[in-house]
Amino acid sequence: MDLLLSHKSALEYWRLYGMAQVDPKHRQRRTTSPARPPAACELKRMEARGLLFPLEIMVGTQVARRATRLACYHVSQRPLPERCIVDVGEGLNVVSPEYCLFQLAKKLPFARIVQLGLELCGGYTLAAHKTGFKDPDDAKRGFVSRPPLTSKEKLVSVLARSAGDFDQKRLTSALRYIENGSNSPRETILYLLLVLPYRYGGYGFSVPVLNPELTPVRGARKSASKEHFKGDLFWPEHRLDVEYDSTAHHDKEVDRARDAAKRNSLHSMGITAISVTNDQLCSGAEFERLAQQLAIHFNRRLWHKNNPKFVKAHRELRTLLGVG
Repeated sequence: MDLLLSHKSALEYWRLYGMAQVDPKHRQRRTTSPARPPAACELKRMEARGLLFPLEIMVGTQVARRATRLACYHVSQRPLPERCIVDVGEGLNVVSPEYCLFQLAKKLPFARIVQLGLELCGGYTLAAHKTGFKDPDDAKRGFVSRPPLTSKEKLVSVLARSAGDFDQKRLTSALRYIENGSNSPRETILYLLLVLPYRYGGYGFSVPVLNPELTPVRGARKSASKEHFKGDLFWPEHRLDVEYDSTAHHDKEVDRARDAAKRNSLHSMGITAISVTNDQLCSGAEFERLAQQLAIHFNRRLWHKNNPKFVKAHRELRTLLGVG
């Protein structure tokens, strides 16, 4: 079997299996797509791996057949950049997470490109498809924690080596907002609403550091409850940490006590901590108040007020992200 998954099928594969079992050396074994389309029996074997039909597959030559129930084909006669085809064993190859993102970006809205990039560079993955997760706890919260599939640095490198394959200008713009370190889908949504430019419906705040390790300075260590803390959305130049508190997390008494201890410790470090609940995230009016609060902290003015273009873009962004 010689089969190369791409586009949506590649994303499904990475969401299902991640990179844990992939030998890094296997990322550079080939750069060309298979010369012929796979046989139907080879395609059917993919069902056992949990992939949905029709599969999206890359081939290196023009194929006469049309898309079938089992597969649709993407012809690529040019070599891919090195390390953009990953051999995952038994004759199955998958385009790398970086190349997969750029393939999908052709048909995605700008905010979706950034959202997917944050997932691939973050510590979580969404469900591969509607069948959901096997673990009830993962299904309840809607994602699985796992090591990052890629990084912003790798995305930048692959894009630079893919000249002519993609819309460089649009993807370069998206990469300005893709960062490493997001740990949940809701954290990503909070980030997008705060950081994306006005024209995409965000509030245009500067890009924060996601989930950095914060260490108390010597004078604050005695009053801190721990030696190290994880921030959520941290603006080091403003000493501000914005934290997302999920409803499930906030309902536990022990977690509320831990959060209070963390906020007190951050305060002793000269860091202001602001918590954002799911209700605030889903309410346009409440989120507007949060944005005004952050603008005061950042000593900047929000220019969107009473701007019908922003109101429309913001509503569209909320609908796109599922918090309309």
